Amino acid sequence: QATPDLRPAVEELLLEDDFSQPGAWTTQRSDFGSAAYGKNELTLALPILESRYTLNSLRSGLTVSDFYLEMTVSPSLCGGENSYGILFRTQSDTQYYRLQISCAGQLRLERVRGSEISVLQDWINTGAIPPNAPVSLRVGIWASRKEMRVFLNDGYQFSASDSIFYEGGIGVFARSMGGSALTVNFSNLKV
Repeated sequence: QATPDLRPAVEELLLEDDFSQPGAWTTQRSDFGSAAYGKNELTLALPILESRYTLNSLRSGLTVSDFYLEMTVSPSLCGGENSYGILFRTQSDTQYYRLQISCAGQLRLERVRGSEISVLQDWINTGAIPPNAPVSLRVGIWASRKEMRVFLNDGYQFSASDSIFYEGGIGVFARSMGGSALTVNFSNLKV
C-alpha cells in the first residue's frame, strides 16, 4: 500500500517575504545576542553564554488561522544542546506554538504560555536533519483548526493536535542552552 501524501493542497499565497524590507521583523542587539537583517535573510546570533537564553523575532502585520508556511532555515554555527526554529500562531512574545529543531538533528513541538511549556510532540529523531551546522532545511508547517503537521524538505515528519491557539502571527527563534555559540539564518518565507 502506498504511503498517503500528507502535504496540503496550497491555495492562495498570503505572504511572500524575501527579508529585504527592514522593519517587518523585530530586531535587537545586546550582550545576549542579536536579531538582524542580512542580505535577503534574518540572522539570529547568540554568543557563548553561561546560562540558557532564548531570542525571538516576530513578524509584524500578519495574522493567520489556517495556513501552510514554508521557510528556509540554515544554521551556520550550531552545536551542543542548542536549538532553533519557527514560532506560529503567536499571541505575544510569550504565547505561541514553537517548532524546535535541535543541533543534534531532532524535532519537538511545544505550546508556550508565559512560563508554562506544554509538549505536544516530544523530541524525535529524523534522518532529514544532519546533526550540527552548516545545513539548509526547508521547513513546512500546516495548521488547520486544531491539527498541525510538520514537514522537512517536503517530507512529512509528524502531526499534533491542540485547541488553545487558533490564529496568530509568526516568528523565529534561537535558543542557547549555554556553553556554545549559535547562529541561524532564516529566508524565503511563504505563507
